[in-house]
Amino acid sequence: MQDAEALHGDPFLPGDLAAPIASWDPDALRSLPYEWFLLTPYWKWVRDCVLELDGEECVLCGSTDGATVHHKSYRHHGYEHLHAEDLMVV
Repeated sequence: MQDAEALHGDPFLPGDLAAPIASWDPDALRSLPYEWFLLTPYWKWVRDCVLELDGEECVLCGSTDGATVHHKSYRHHGYEHLHAEDLMVV
């Protein structure tokens, strides 16, 4: 899928995604309380892309029941769309 391909390392997003990504201010995202960040359209898009890429399968046990996305590191918080390696499905 186009969204998922864009997430995994290609900072030059397809035209239909370029405008939304450009409107996401990483500093603003980073300044939000984390609970609020998780409710943003940005995080929902990143989460959906990672789930799709990893087949909604937990990296720890292989289950697909209730899989969600977690950060391995917050080093690139606000730039997750460029650093999917910092995320994992559990």
